[in-house]
Amino acid sequence: MQLTRADTVKDFQAALEGRIRAISNAHSLLAQSRWEGAEVQSLIREELAPYQVTGTSRVDISGPSLVLKPTSAHSIAMVLHETTTNAVKYGALSVPSGRIRIELSRGDAGMVICWSETGGPPVRRPVIKDSECE
Repeated sequence: MQLTRADTVKDFQAALEGRIRAISNAHSLLAQSRWEGAEVQSLIREELAPYQVTGTSRVDISGPSLVLKPTSAHSIAMVLHETTTNAVKYGALSVPSGRIRIELSRGDAGMVICWSETGGPPVRRPVIKDSECE
């Protein structure tokens, strides 16, 4: 099993550092709350901060304030990091005109995060090599 796919050592290092930074951000937010929990919108803002341009926002976040328990905060931080990474590489954050809308809500089974992207490059079906399906 391979957790991080990278073509070069530099790419592997960047992917690993990004994941560590996401966990660190969640950890910092939890420490600020004395380990009571982390607010989801804060996790989102922390993860997307490097991709914001001063004075303009390419990200809209809406919904109620939702606080996650520490273990959930770390998991959601990783999901947000991976989703952001994909947006930067292939989606809305890969082009200047791209925008992201994140809607938070409470569902029957818990929290719902709806992430949508507009203005990005056209979506293309991925090409999967036979060796990747093993």
